[in-house]
Amino acid sequence: MLSLLSLVTLIIIAVQLTTASITRLQRIQNQLAGVVCKAPYRSSTTDLLCQLHWLPVTQRIEYKILHSYTVLDSVVSPSTFSTS
Repeated sequence: MLSLLSLVTLIIIAVQLTTASITRLQRIQNQLAGVVCKAPYRSSTTDLLCQLHWLPVTQRIEYKILHSYTVLDSVVSPSTFSTS
C-alpha cells in the first residue's frame, strides 16, 4: 500500500524534473526500445514504444502520480487525517 509520503515524494520528483532531464530520459527510453526490439537505427520510436506498451516519460510520470492518488484516495478515509 502506498503511503502519503510516497505520493508526496512522487510529486516532488516530478516537479523537480527539468525539461532537459525529461528529454534525456526520453532519449534513453527511445534507445532502449530500439535495442529491445532489435530495430534499425532510424526506426520510428513512437511505433516501438507502442509495440512494447511503454508510455513516453512525461505520460509515465503523470500516470504514476494519478495512479498513486487514486489508490490513496480509495484506501485512506478522510477521518485518517483528522486532528481530533
